[in-house]
Amino acid sequence: MTRSEARKIIKTHTQTKYSNSVVLLLLKLVDLTYRRDQDDVGREIETTTTNLMRAAGVKHRQICNILKQLVNDGILIDVQHTARKVSCRLDVEPLLLLEPFGDKQKAEKKKQDAERSQKAREQRAAQRAHLQKLIERDREEQRLASLNLFKLIAEATS
Repeated sequence: MTRSEARKIIKTHTQTKYSNSVVLLLLKLVDLTYRRDQDDVGREIETTTTNLMRAAGVKHRQICNILKQLVNDGILIDVQHTARKVSCRLDVEPLLLLEPFGDKQKAEKKKQDAERSQKAREQRAAQRAHLQKLIERDREEQRLASLNLFKLIAEATS
């Protein structure tokens, strides 16, 4: 399997089960397997833990948890992980068993976004109504104060 095929599989299948950090880590691992003369995703990967942490945007403990999860799922094979170095091989075949990220997930996300937008609109409308009531109450108090002032002036002049 070539690097570009593996990247497509990772982008389409992993988003249904894994977080974005895991997806970024897997993409980095696939990129580390690429050699111009021999494009094989199954080759051994040797890199530093810091390199993987930067790629996934996580700290050391999280990278350890992600690696454990990927080993348990059978995506990473022959893993040797120390505090500074990681050596492993990548198996993309288990990812093909996952459901592709498609219309169903996009529809769910769109529905969630619509619900969140509707709730925000309702909250803004309630805030506007409350502010309008406060403004009307303030105007009424100002009108009554000016009427009382006119009464006092009329009493004082008569």
